[in-house]
Amino acid sequence: MRSRTAVSFLLLAILIGQAAGVLFTAPLADAASARGGTNDNFYIVSVELGNASVHTDTWYNPDGTPVPFIFAGTTLPLTITVQRAGTSATPQSALVMVEAVHPIGYVDWSVNWTATDLYGGQQDSNQYLWTPSAAHSELINDSLEGGWIIRASINYFADTKNDDDVIESRIPVAFDSDVMDGTELSADRLTFLPLGYQGGGDAEAVGAWQEDNGGVVGSKHWRHSDPGSQYASGRNADRLVRGYWPATAPQSGGCNQDVQEPGAPLVYSYYYCKRQLYTVEYVSLDFHLSTWGTMSIGDEVAIELWRTGGSSLVKNLTDYSPNQGNDQWSNITWRPSSVELGGQTWSYGLLFSSDSAFADEGLHIDDWIIFAVEKVDEYTLTTNCNNPEAGYTAVPAETISLHCMVTNNGYKSQTFEVNTNVSNESWMDPMNPMLRIDSANQNQHGNAVLLPAIPAGETTEMWINLSIPPGADVQSVTWNVWFEEGTPQNADVKGSISSSVVVSEQYGVMLSSFSPLLALDLLPSESGEIIMRLQNSGNLDAEYNLLPSFPSAGWATAFKNETGASFLPIVLSKGESFDFVVNITAAADAAPGLTSVSIRASCTSCVGTVHGNDVLIRNINVPELRLVNVVADTLSVTASANGVAQSINIDIFNLGNDDEQFSVELVQSDWILRGVLSTSETTVLDAWEGSTSITLNLPMPLMLPPRLYSARVNVASIDDPSVYDSAIISVEVLPTSAPWVSDEDPEESYIPGDREKSIQFEIRNDGNEDDSFELSLVTPDGMSAFIDSLNDNTTIAIAPGASTNVTVKFAFDSDISGQISMDVVSTSVNDPTQSGSGTAIFSVGSQNWLRLIEPSPVTISEPTEELELLFVLRNQYTGVQSVDISYTAGESSNYMTVRINQQDRTVVLETSAPGDERIIHVTVEVSEGTLINLDSEEVTVSFILWAKSNTVEDAQSSTMEITLQRMSPTGGSEVDDEGGSSSVVINILTIGFGSLVIIALLVTLIRVLKPEFEEEDMDGYESASASMYGEVQAAPDMTSDFSSIGGSPMPLGPDTSMLGASLVKDVPSFPSTETQVATDITPNIDGSVISEPPVVAPEPTPSAPAGPPPVPAEGLPPGWSMDQWEHYGEQWLSQQEL
Repeated sequence: MRSRTAVSFLLLAILIGQAAGVLFTAPLADAASARGGTNDNFYIVSVELGNASVHTDTWYNPDGTPVPFIFAGTTLPLTITVQRAGTSATPQSALVMVEAVHPIGYVDWSVNWTATDLYGGQQDSNQYLWTPSAAHSELINDSLEGGWIIRASINYFADTKNDDDVIESRIPVAFDSDVMDGTELSADRLTFLPLGYQGGGDAEAVGAWQEDNGGVVGSKHWRHSDPGSQYASGRNADRLVRGYWPATAPQSGGCNQDVQEPGAPLVYSYYYCKRQLYTVEYVSLDFHLSTWGTMSIGDEVAIELWRTGGSSLVKNLTDYSPNQGNDQWSNITWRPSSVELGGQTWSYGLLFSSDSAFADEGLHIDDWIIFAVEKVDEYTLTTNCNNPEAGYTAVPAETISLHCMVTNNGYKSQTFEVNTNVSNESWMDPMNPMLRIDSANQNQHGNAVLLPAIPAGETTEMWINLSIPPGADVQSVTWNVWFEEGTPQNADVKGSISSSVVVSEQYGVMLSSFSPLLALDLLPSESGEIIMRLQNSGNLDAEYNLLPSFPSAGWATAFKNETGASFLPIVLSKGESFDFVVNITAAADAAPGLTSVSIRASCTSCVGTVHGNDVLIRNINVPELRLVNVVADTLSVTASANGVAQSINIDIFNLGNDDEQFSVELVQSDWILRGVLSTSETTVLDAWEGSTSITLNLPMPLMLPPRLYSARVNVASIDDPSVYDSAIISVEVLPTSAPWVSDEDPEESYIPGDREKSIQFEIRNDGNEDDSFELSLVTPDGMSAFIDSLNDNTTIAIAPGASTNVTVKFAFDSDISGQISMDVVSTSVNDPTQSGSGTAIFSVGSQNWLRLIEPSPVTISEPTEELELLFVLRNQYTGVQSVDISYTAGESSNYMTVRINQQDRTVVLETSAPGDERIIHVTVEVSEGTLINLDSEEVTVSFILWAKSNTVEDAQSSTMEITLQRMSPTGGSEVDDEGGSSSVVINILTIGFGSLVIIALLVTLIRVLKPEFEEEDMDGYESASASMYGEVQAAPDMTSDFSSIGGSPMPLGPDTSMLGASLVKDVPSFPSTETQVATDITPNIDGSVISEPPVVAPEPTPSAPAGPPPVPAEGLPPGWSMDQWEHYGEQWLSQQEL
């Protein structure tokens, strides 16, 4: 930090120094060379910065070292004192120079004077005023560094001592300062003005900031609370704004480049200009102030930079934990980064803000300083080149190169120019330049090149080249290189280099050619010419010969002059050149690619080494010679369209000079020929007759029309498809017969002895002409089959590719099972030697994937409504099976009703217990009348239960035997069913129309209430009908297979319980046949039989029923009578979906 009390100490030190003869000393720099004695030694005694009126400020580094500094715009007196040493009594004068040097190296200001004649031991002083043009100072770890260099130097021609001729003093220059003794009231004087921005917009009040007594510097400082009180809560933004009162209104330019504060006239009744900080003009900014005090959490006092739009940079002073004790000042510094500043323009000052919570005493602020490194337009260059101190030694035709790294020491991007020349002006001929500059400017290479802008602190690289002319005499020249500003005026040279170049005596040679590096394209055995030049580049006469060299044998060269004659060997004087032609012939087996030919110039008369380019290399390109040959082992094929493939071998030969790969393509006259090549590309074939073989496969597909076809095989270079060869194969297709029969998989199981089934086979003509086919069957024993609806077992004519379906009907004997196969053979009528066959494999009977276990045989001697039989169904398949359960009644349908439980008709069997087994519930019902009317004492009948898999082809059966025993009648009214039926008819006729009406009403009512019955419901219906109409036998099982028709009718028994004694008396027995009933009814109808009919209450007469449905053509269902058909026939037809 700085101190005003240091001034008095400085004045005291000056007085003491003058008394001692030395005011101020500093490190000395090198001076000009001297040639005199000790008495001629002039030296700088001191450089004094400031005087009694104008003094420097002082900053104390952390180690306590004081560092003087000033502020930008301050005019500083400089006092320079010189002295002549020794005791000489002869007065002499010397030239003194004072310079202000910017840290980047340029001299910004200078003055000089001639010291008066001085005797030995005498001094001379002079004072000058210097105003720094830019700030240069920065804080590094709180130490003040940087600054301008004040350099004083003295020059006397006879001076013998050099280390005391120059003295330098460094003085940092700060950017901004304020002692913070309140607001300045003078116009255009920088100050701080308190303003309140409570609303967030323009200033609208004075705010919280106020002056207080005491401080680090001056007599006052700033605070934001009343003495002895806490600061206000809820303050949005109270600022100390850095700026000034303008001497004229802002509208008249009073704010210069700064910005007016719009709210100042409202608060202070006068304009106020906010100082603008143009950060793009500064390398760094270090803000410093001193503070002490306390702040509550959430409140802040900060250094603030803000700009239009609401953007701001804030550094809270509490982040530095300032001292809290009274007048215990803490130094605080803050350097915002260049990224934060962003090159923007900011207003700046101090900010106080507080929330609505707790408050405290606040902070005290004093000693405002901004140290800055200001960007200047001037710059210097640092050149680092590899030029030898002793200069260069070169020979004719040699090129020497100066490599330089040039750094821009300025703060801004700069453009400068590089120049070079040589003292021998003949070397500067623009038509044959010997100087060349290679740099970042790729578009210029002459002896003056303007470089593109080099950013601040960056380095650019360049090469400056000097070529010694061929045949140059022995001599010494000066080579100059200098760097100057890239402006049209070229006002300032930033650096220069001067070197001597000595040309020595030397033999030399130079081979050159204007032909490109890739000089010729030659196919094998072709020739071409290259023009070259041979030059004696040395400064001595010499004789030369030329020698060619090739990497492989077979190549040849010939050297010719312009007339085509040979000229070797040849003598050339110094600097002389000779043009000639090299004729080159390629080898007969030259491989494609580049071949390098080198021509060497040999000096046959030279002594010692020969300098220069004695070898010239040129490349000869040998293009690829592409040639292919295709050879097929046959060019014609005759075959049938029977699917038997034909193969043609094709050889491919590479006749070119390089390994080659070829594409192979097949072009057919008709796509239906369907030829296929074994490959679409060959392998890589060696140059010069490398070969491979491929195959053309002709599948001769079925139905290929008979005629002549062609297949062309094209072989082309992959790299150059214009190089190709081909082979054409003719293919004659003959008329062909090819019958085909489909194989069929019935995908179901068949029951042995079951009724006849059918299956269809597809008969297709795979030949290439219309054809008919004679069909025949091959069947095993136990299977019968025939072809249905086919005349002479021969199909109609079928076009190629067309087909027809034929039906084969078949049946299996009851004693056959297993996998039964049947073949259908189709023989061509056009060509009986050609036939085809199709096979169907039938799964007949059990395939052992299911097992059905029946219960033991049972005997029935008493009538029963439901006798339950339990069958066990077991899964013996490896997977889950779905199984349908059905039965074949056979003759049992004449004696009983068999029913399968509804839930057991389709079952699913798992693969493991307990789900792999299922109990099948089958109920049997035998009526009393059946048992009474048996023809013999015992009748054994059976039915077959079938389990048919829906998952695999399997059908398992189980036969259940039931023995029926005849029983005696239990009453006189019981007669056989058929006789009972006859007596019922007689009684009905006797009773008359009234009874018929009752029966019709009941039947109609039942049909209306239950139009559709499931099998269980039908069973209940039959029981109810039997009880209501005892003379009509219960309907047989309506689900019985109709195929059982023709079995013996079930004996019928009477049931007259519903008629009553008043209706039937002494009902006689009737014969059991229907014929007897028909012949014996009339004699038994008399008055003694018919009693008076009971009085019946009148009922509404229903419409007459339509009558029974017509009997099927096959006859009544097994075991049915006409009476049963009248009552149940319509329901039977509905269930049979007839």
